[in-house]
Amino acid sequence: MSSDLKKSTLSNLHSSDLYFCKNCNQGWKDNKWMECCKGCVGHRAMGWTIDDMKCVYGTAMDSLIGRGKDCSYYFPAVNRPLTRGCRRLSFEPNRFQWNKDILQPFVRYELDWRMQQAELLGIFKSFPSKSTWDTLDPEVQRRVVYKYPVLRY
Repeated sequence: MSSDLKKSTLSNLHSSDLYFCKNCNQGWKDNKWMECCKGCVGHRAMGWTIDDMKCVYGTAMDSLIGRGKDCSYYFPAVNRPLTRGCRRLSFEPNRFQWNKDILQPFVRYELDWRMQQAELLGIFKSFPSKSTWDTLDPEVQRRVVYKYPVLRY
């Protein structure tokens, strides 16, 4: 997969407007909701706070911006439930492995979100770092397993 979201073929395939833009991200930083964004309105209706938005989506968008990429970030559903799975995991250098069906549990989510996550996952696989890890949605982060077994005594 291409490491450049802005110039990739994949980004040309996205057809929906179900993404957060830089204005949403800036709004959260200013402690405001983007009332014209159906994702912001839908997430708020599901109990999300601005701090939740900054943590889940803002972190990913800031990481893309820091890498000089387009920060448009697709969300999996307009009315995404807030769950424990929406909390980010910290970067772990030994976390590099997953099977080809990693996104299978997310079939109920929007196709554009799944396509973007697949591309971001490929980028993380090629360039494992905190920056590429932070671009992944927390639910996807939870599906990535440790490369080395944890020894138990």
